[in-house]
Amino acid sequence: MSSSRSQDGRRRRPELQALSTERHDAAQPLVFTDAMHTNRYNRLQSKKFQDIRIIDWDVLETIGLVDDVWELISVVWWQGFFAIKELGFRELILEFLSTFYLNLRPSLIDHGKPTEGIITFRVAGTFHTLTLLQFTQYLGVYEEAFLFSAAYPELNFDLPNRDQAGDIWRHLSFDVNPYEAKRSKASKLDSPALHYIHHLLSHTLSGQWESSSVVS
Repeated sequence: MSSSRSQDGRRRRPELQALSTERHDAAQPLVFTDAMHTNRYNRLQSKKFQDIRIIDWDVLETIGLVDDVWELISVVWWQGFFAIKELGFRELILEFLSTFYLNLRPSLIDHGKPTEGIITFRVAGTFHTLTLLQFTQYLGVYEEAFLFSAAYPELNFDLPNRDQAGDIWRHLSFDVNPYEAKRSKASKLDSPALHYIHHLLSHTLSGQWESSSVVS
């Protein structure tokens, strides 16, 4: 694997490319009929929005990490998710987040398997109810043909338990200490590609940034 280091010899992580989140100041305040949705909106609407982060493949090509990063994200077929390059609109995002609800009880059958959850949300004044698989199709993460292929059932979506997490950490890092979720640092990861993926997930799916006052 290729690596990239700064002039002082320290490993340099390639930056993620940023897309802006647009705000229309003339938009009317959102109105909700559910008090819980109103309370969520009031908590969120005053917060700063983080720019949308996407993979900068040109930078990865320059430093020789394209193949390594691609291999990691394609393990669970996430290349479709990270290929999304769309502007975010503040009012629509606030409406979605304020009304989003996830029901994890598998009550329906989707593509021959029990669903792992049903989500409901409102966008542009209209409520929607989708299975998680339907939602991934709308996002462009999975195509319907793939969901019916032999490859889809082979994907592993199970999160590791505590013992498995420790084994994985020892395999992926050079940390001599036992794995602790609050103490084990990404700087101990053994691969530049893993550093990049950790940074990518932290600033996209996990929504981490400088402080908890940021919506991402």
